Amino acid sequence: MSAELLGKSLRALLDSQEANEEAEWASEWAKGAEAWKERVEPPHTLLIVAFSERSREVCHLRLQEMVDKKLPGHNSKDWATGTCPDEGLGRDIMEISEEQMGRAVGTKGANMQRVRVAAHCALEYFGQGQSTFAVFAGTALERARGQQYLQWILSSPSKGGRRITSLTAEDLQARDDLSILPLTAEENTALEGDTLRAIEAESSTAMYFREISDAELFPTGSYITISRGGRTFQAEVVESAGGNKAGEPFSLNFSMKASHASLDTAEQLQTEQLLIFGFDEGPTGQTGRRLAMQKVREFLDSKRQSSTSAEATQERSQWTAPPTGADKSWQDNSWNKWKSPAPTAATEKRQEGSAWTNGDWAAAKTRPDDSSAWGNWTGRASKEADNWGSHGATENKADSWSGGGGSAQR
Repeated sequence: MSAELLGKSLRALLDSQEANEEAEWASEWAKGAEAWKERVEPPHTLLIVAFSERSREVCHLRLQEMVDKKLPGHNSKDWATGTCPDEGLGRDIMEISEEQMGRAVGTKGANMQRVRVAAHCALEYFGQGQSTFAVFAGTALERARGQQYLQWILSSPSKGGRRITSLTAEDLQARDDLSILPLTAEENTALEGDTLRAIEAESSTAMYFREISDAELFPTGSYITISRGGRTFQAEVVESAGGNKAGEPFSLNFSMKASHASLDTAEQLQTEQLLIFGFDEGPTGQTGRRLAMQKVREFLDSKRQSSTSAEATQERSQWTAPPTGADKSWQDNSWNKWKSPAPTAATEKRQEGSAWTNGDWAAAKTRPDDSSAWGNWTGRASKEADNWGSHGATENKADSWSGGGGSAQR
């Protein structure tokens, strides 16, 4: 074999090997690319560091809600409604409808925040559309309160920002998260929705007006007014039956009182109730339910004072000026107009304001009408000098009265 043929054979063999290597490398590269695409990033771990287990749980729930808002269903897709059996920290899940979400959140989150602070539990909303969950985190008692407060918000009617509940007296028994403030009908009307919302935010409470049943308006021992034939009588309720629910008929047994005097008292007039709910009773009066009661009373007191001032102003505005030509001499404050005519010598000295002399004094004493004129214009003193002691004079001498005649005659 010639050298030329040998060279060609070797070159062909090398090219073949190189082609095979390139094909093998390309195959490996393609496999690597597919493997890269299928590579899964390892999960990131976020550490929540806090001394309180409650704080860690509240933060955890809040972070889950933030992620779920960006990636709907990321955390909540497999959740279902239920209640944690543990008495300690846990989570309860309550389902709410899409139509209820607006009320559950409230204006700028006001209702959600109201439930949080009054029940002392964490609350977050997950999901959208048909599957929306309210998740409560806290102890068993806190979670139960939170669910109840939220249900009341969703079911209680609102009139002018004033939430109204029809809870019965039995519903309110044995509750340790409730304070009741009795109100008159006027006080009930004076409490505006915006005022109550501000007090709730300051005291961490939730407040509702309660619709009192007919039977509760007439408890045993209360009084009612009966009018007949143009006369009014008072009757004491001896017994009442029924009327515990709206529309339910009820009956009364009462005894007439002989006295027709009004028996209305502050307690008799307090036929309305403001329910103040919250986990904190506020033993110091600076927080919680006691603070809310104090703020409500202060507001009502200020309204009463304003009303009294307005009535007084209206009465003064009805006063009229004296008619034209009326005698206005009383407006002249000249003391001369309030004095009877005095002896000539005394009058001149009074008007001049000069000192009295012995001669002046003697002339005044010897005037024939001194018994009347002198006594009139002095007001109290007689013609005798020793009776001027009440005006500061001790002797009937000219020097004792010098410069003081004017003051002694008043």
